[in-house]
Amino acid sequence: MMFTTGDPFWDAGFAVAALAFAIAILEGVAVFALASPVFRIGFPAFRCSVAVPPPSPLDITENPMTIGDARVRWSGPSECVFRRRFYPFRFEINTPFPFKCSVDWKGNTAHITGRLPVGTLLFFMAWLLVWSGAGVQMISQSGPVTVLFTLAGWLFVGGIGAFSLKVERQRAQKMLSQLELFLSTSRPTRAEAV
Repeated sequence: MMFTTGDPFWDAGFAVAALAFAIAILEGVAVFALASPVFRIGFPAFRCSVAVPPPSPLDITENPMTIGDARVRWSGPSECVFRRRFYPFRFEINTPFPFKCSVDWKGNTAHITGRLPVGTLLFFMAWLLVWSGAGVQMISQSGPVTVLFTLAGWLFVGGIGAFSLKVERQRAQKMLSQLELFLSTSRPTRAEAV
């Protein structure tokens, strides 16, 4: 038995995938444009706190600005958002879960949150829904092979997710270090300007 229109797994999976596709496009455009609100939406997958003073107006020479591998937009005197820069002609590993990072300062401590994109998460949920539905429907025909088929799909998605999180956490940590370096090295310049 194959999926057909009217099958609840197929219909639900297709609806979630179509919604995820639309959300992913809108979210991707908003992240590329560094629209601050979209950086506050999504599942938090990376959090840390770093002792670094907030930027002063003299530190922010342009908005948005590029700091190392990060594209940064200052949302106010004590908050900013950043994402990985887009390199059109550079070979590097791209993952389906690029972090959207936000930084909020409380005193001299920066609190960083990296969130997963909503569209990608919804798409993978739809994929798992359809994959699992196919496995359930095939149990009567294939028996134990179906269990292996279903487990293989779940392991595949789990592997993609684990690999993506590892790569993106390393990238977020690197961009954070570059932001820290920028803020710490721009202090003497600000003092000289005063």
